[in-house]
Amino acid sequence: MLLLLAGLLLASAAHARRGLPIRLRMDGYIGAPEGRREMADLVIQADGKDYRFQVTNALLLSGHGLPSSLFAAVRPFRPNFFLRGPNEVLKKFTDMPPGAHMRIVGQVTRGTRNLLVSEITPRADEKK
Repeated sequence: MLLLLAGLLLASAAHARRGLPIRLRMDGYIGAPEGRREMADLVIQADGKDYRFQVTNALLLSGHGLPSSLFAAVRPFRPNFFLRGPNEVLKKFTDMPPGAHMRIVGQVTRGTRNLLVSEITPRADEKK
């Protein structure tokens, strides 16, 4: 019984270190549209190429904390995120022209920079 309890505690501690997945929704632009300063300036790698991504709005759909905390955790690294997912979804990102506004929905696990993408959709340009 004691061995079983010790095994469960070790597994629980390993899971806590790894962290739970966080579902993230980001709206933003590829590149840096002139005259705009956004909430986060990221470098995202997709298909082996780095893309600058200006985040205009972000929301954690699951998990605890704020998107700004997640962005602060990846700020020291380049690229900040690696896009992972089905090729047909990632192609929507890599085929967008500079300045294109889009929404990215995906999942990231704390401690990693892999953004497992489930959805990429074009967005109408925001007016400020």
